[in-house]
Amino acid sequence: MAQLSTLGIMSSRKSNSPDTPALFAALGQARDLCQRLGLPNEAKTFEGFITRFQKESPTYEVLQDEVGDAINGIPALRILTKLGDDHSEFHRLQDAFGRVLFPEAYEQHERARPPLEERIDDHCDKVMASTAKAEASKWLQQRSHGFFKTDRGDVVGFVEEFYGAGATEALIGDTEEDQSAQLGQGLLVVLPKEASVRAKLFEIGSRAEEVFQCDHVSDKGQKYLYYSLD
Repeated sequence: MAQLSTLGIMSSRKSNSPDTPALFAALGQARDLCQRLGLPNEAKTFEGFITRFQKESPTYEVLQDEVGDAINGIPALRILTKLGDDHSEFHRLQDAFGRVLFPEAYEQHERARPPLEERIDDHCDKVMASTAKAEASKWLQQRSHGFFKTDRGDVVGFVEEFYGAGATEALIGDTEEDQSAQLGQGLLVVLPKEASVRAKLFEIGSRAEEVFQCDHVSDKGQKYLYYSLD
């Protein structure tokens, strides 16, 4: 299991106050995930952190020792067991905690990575080359096709908006079978080259980022927009 410490050894910003909104957001995500997975004791652990930190300002030492142990210890193992083969949701949760617990190490880690737009294009190229994709409008017509937790109506609405604004193509990517259903894990939008059309698509995309809780991207000449839906 990936450890938060892989982002770096320790942050030199221990004397500074942690990013409180980001801390509560990560703890809330962990609590909600545990509740959804039927892990009441683990959910109570993260809820306890929220209640406690609302009354007192934690230090980085406390966060790294106590919260770090929770997200890398027994609760993490139980979450991973419940998630089965797909650990992507847990990895995103770890990433959120890494931003809070080891801010400088996380920033250094991020600076060493390619820009998000490049990483999205790379992932979408792989999706386009795979068989685990389908044209979005047709795929959404099947009632047995859906998403793990994303609202189907939101996806339908944005697909219609993207096409209406001039998207070259919209695809549901990273599809997988789940018993009698098929689940989609991403919405991929193929971008045209025309600047005026791209501007409209990025405006729609900024709203999609908020609804699907994805990181913001700007127009840097990339080929795709991509929204994680799992």
